[in-house]
Amino acid sequence: MRRLVAPASMIAAMYATIWPHELGHSVVAYALGCKADPWRTDMSPYLWGSWGGAIDWDCLAARGHGAVAATAAAGVLVNLTLVVAARLVGRWWRPTEQRSTAARLLYAFTVVWALGNAAEACSYLVLNTAWLKSDMALVVEDSGISRWILFSAGVALTLLFVRTHRAPVLRAATVLAPAPGQERRLQRILWGYAVVASIVMVAGRVHFT
Repeated sequence: MRRLVAPASMIAAMYATIWPHELGHSVVAYALGCKADPWRTDMSPYLWGSWGGAIDWDCLAARGHGAVAATAAAGVLVNLTLVVAARLVGRWWRPTEQRSTAARLLYAFTVVWALGNAAEACSYLVLNTAWLKSDMALVVEDSGISRWILFSAGVALTLLFVRTHRAPVLRAATVLAPAPGQERRLQRILWGYAVVASIVMVAGRVHFT
């Protein structure tokens, strides 16, 4: 059973990353009067090809460039917010050794969740800004912000995330490791999970755009 905890956390973290992202698009479009309801999204059970629901982009265009840019950028902004929220939910400032088993597992999940959100946000800001696709194409076109400014910000945020999350990822790996001595291996798997998730997300956007 212990060997299943890490894979289950990674899968659950993807749902807890992608649905809020799509919900961000949906809520902003609803607030701007261009969607019938805020909560309904076209969230695929397999995650592949998920969307923010029945958003009326013509309505947003009529509202102006700012409305389109805000709706398109909302998903990434939600992901960046959840990276910070993961720290609060998991209370990362508390030593894991002093916690109950349930609290340690919650901490580890919030670290994996932060990795998922960072993977999605950085895949947009870095990869989908350099190779202009999906939401970022709308953000660049309708905000007037240079794609290379957004790309540079994405690279800076990615480097900052990696630098500040080395210790939390190692602690999460220690909690999730199925046996003593496997912490470093699981640490590499967790970072690999973020990289692979980012690449798969970009591939999905290119395929469905």
